[in-house]
Amino acid sequence: MEVPVAFPNFLLIGAARSGSTALFDYLGQHPQIFVSDPKEPHFFAFEDRPPEFTGPGDEEEINRVAVTDECAYRALFRAVGDARAVGEGSVSYLYYPRAVWNIRRRIPRIQLVCILRNPADRAYSAFRFSRARMYEPLADFREALEREEKRIAAGWHHIWHYRRMGRYHEQLRRFYREFDAEQIRVYRFEDFVRDPRPVLRDCFGFLRVDPCFRPRWKPVTVPSGEPRVEALQRYLLEAAPVKRMVKRILPGRIRRRLSRRIRKANLRKPPMDPALRQELLEGYRDGIYELSELTGRDFTGWLAR
Repeated sequence: MEVPVAFPNFLLIGAARSGSTALFDYLGQHPQIFVSDPKEPHFFAFEDRPPEFTGPGDEEEINRVAVTDECAYRALFRAVGDARAVGEGSVSYLYYPRAVWNIRRRIPRIQLVCILRNPADRAYSAFRFSRARMYEPLADFREALEREEKRIAAGWHHIWHYRRMGRYHEQLRRFYREFDAEQIRVYRFEDFVRDPRPVLRDCFGFLRVDPCFRPRWKPVTVPSGEPRVEALQRYLLEAAPVKRMVKRILPGRIRRRLSRRIRKANLRKPPMDPALRQELLEGYRDGIYELSELTGRDFTGWLAR
């Protein structure tokens, strides 16, 4: 197989359940930016090592979609045209150590974009996401946290690592050791949600494209929560004949936006127990201070919320 094009020149590396998909969809609207489809090929995390995760849905999800062959990965960028910025958005890169080394070896001058969310809220969002996907068998978040280490030992993939994935200071430190700080741009999810425009202007400038571009549409967030009607949720998640027909008619990004809107309507979002949220934040306290020092950005506001 012929190797088509070069590697991307930027990566959106995480964190999971922190607005990375919405940011990615905004970036993809810029005429000078080309983004991959799918968003998350996971190549640098699993290069030449197809994942064999064992959690509920892992075989249908990450094990099946991860791109581990170099030629297949490069082929994702064959239609870049004259785009100045070319990228993808695998949040696995922030979490798995080998991804950092593979990126450094392959693309040492890469630009890295990272968006981070209050780690307690991120953990609960990941739990609700797994519930919405009908994969998480436990309805109680505290119980799921108590099972986390056993699940990790059993080979469940990173979306199940609710507590561990919030140790941002450990994960980002690996990138700051391998890359110059000027190659890394870190954003706060809370700033992005409050007003995405300043974040987008800064990110466009970081990627060396026109910072004045205004996206035409607002992305639909990836839905999470408790299904109101489980039978409907299962139908929406399955590859029904009507969905296969829609797949042939509509482009991928439009199809995903439509699917998210429909699934979102069938989900309710019960709040996290405040006492449990505070427990989680206390466990992250030292790491949040270390993250602020590492990045030069103040994340300590997370502790006051």
